[in-house]
Amino acid sequence: MLRIRHRVLSAYLRLIDDPIATGRTYVCSANGEEMRHLFGDAPDLTNFDVRPLGSASLQMDIQDMSPVADGSVDCFVALHVLNHVADDEKALAEIARILKPDGGVFLVMVPFRRGAATQKLDDITVPYGADALAQYGVGTYRRYGLDDFRKLLERFFVVSEFSFADPIVRAQDTVFQARRLS
Repeated sequence: MLRIRHRVLSAYLRLIDDPIATGRTYVCSANGEEMRHLFGDAPDLTNFDVRPLGSASLQMDIQDMSPVADGSVDCFVALHVLNHVADDEKALAEIARILKPDGGVFLVMVPFRRGAATQKLDDITVPYGADALAQYGVGTYRRYGLDDFRKLLERFFVVSEFSFADPIVRAQDTVFQARRLS
């Protein structure tokens, strides 16, 4: 089932020179539906997850992407991933490391709240469960505040925001386009 984030990202990609369509792309944890509708035409795409999932072609942790060479990726996509990662700063540093220094782009979407601070969650096992947390470190660690998330991204990237209203339910969501700092 396509969600608001999928339709908003699709609308965004129609407005720009789509980096997914032209370069080497890494996507973290895209499910089968996302692969078909958002990334199906990508000429050079690697879908990975820290867990051994059927939709992923590579098992790798976003916090340690050592198999990927420095400056070798044109586009990196993470949709609702960073809130499920224990060390989001380490993940962002890794994304910055693997992106090409000239023109590499990071497309990211996270659930966030406007006018609120980022909140660490007490029960990080929801919705993945204690086994996923113990085995792979996958949980829900935080709810981002918009300003906090923007500041976090700006430590590693030059950031632009693109907000769109979903054409079906009229809810708004935001794609953050981040380019690696030199």
